[in-house]
Parts: sequence; C-alpha cells; structure tokens
Amino acid sequence: EASGYVVLPIVEGLLSSELNGRWYDFGGDFVNRDNGKRDINAQSSRNVGAKLRFTPGERFEAIAQVLYAQDRDKGYSSFNMRNTSQQLNCFLPN
Repeated sequence: EASGYVVLPIVEGLLSSELNGRWYDFGGDFVNRDNGKRDINAQSSRNVGAKLRFTPGERFEAIAQVLYAQDRDKGYSSFNMRNTSQQLNCFLPN
C-alpha cells in the first residue's frame, strides 16, 4: 500500500491546493481451485483526489473537492456449512 498527499499554496494565506492518492493491492486469502492461485478475496484500490481551499478571512473557509476511486475485488469465499472442509470451494490458509 502506498498513500500520500501534498499541499501547495497558490496565493499565500488565501488559496491553496491539495493533491492526494492511494494505491492498495492485496493478493487474496484463499487458493482458487480453478487456477491454483491464491486470489480469492483479492482486492485492488486506486484513489486520487484534489482540493482547493479558499480562506479570505479568519471566520470563513470554503473547500472544493473532487475524488476518483476505483475498487476491484476478486471473488468471495463461500461454502455450504454442512460440507466438510474437503468440499469447500477454496482451501483455507495454513
């Protein structure tokens, strides 16, 4: 995972901007029986954003913000509780 932000003054004491972002990947909890990869419950997130902060005086502040997020999750582990562990659709981690 990596995330961060930077604040940049545009007009000192009056107008500033912020750029932010986050990159997150998680490989998964369980082995996928279809392909042999450990990718069931895998997660991938990408987020970016920007803000403008306007502060014309001590008693007023206006913030405009825009965000973009993309999340991709791969599969969910599911099983029939009446089955034994050998009949699950995934292998539990050791």
